[in-house]
Amino acid sequence: MRIYIVDTNIIYSVFLNTKSNIADLLFNSEDVFEFYAPTYLQEEIQKHKERIKILAKVEEDEFEELRILIFQQLTFLVDQLIPFKVWYDAAQLVRDVDPDDIAFVAYSTHYEKDIWTGDKQFIEGMKAKGFDRFVTTAKLREIREKMRVGS
Repeated sequence: MRIYIVDTNIIYSVFLNTKSNIADLLFNSEDVFEFYAPTYLQEEIQKHKERIKILAKVEEDEFEELRILIFQQLTFLVDQLIPFKVWYDAAQLVRDVDPDDIAFVAYSTHYEKDIWTGDKQFIEGMKAKGFDRFVTTAKLREIREKMRVGS
């Protein structure tokens, strides 16, 4: 079983299109992948809830049903398990790229897992700093296919 840290933009994408490749991977890969996320992701979704509902064209009850379904696919980890030094180093790395991504970099570093993201600016900014723990949706689809064929 492969484990990946899920970035918030992946979850936004699922809210906006439940029939996308991203949604397919999130909902139909439990035999191949485990998806971890910081609790911060829950806060971000709640913070942008009204905007997500408008963009996704869903009412409150539909949003809540979808939120529950999506969050069931994720294992939320406790921030306090990550040492302060890891948080500090992550903050230094992301501060001029996107400070909102500190938790994802800290989790990725501490658990030695790649971040599943579609945020090209985040990827390029971090790669320029020598941090290259990312996986794309296309790569995950390829990995899933190979793992299923090989089993």
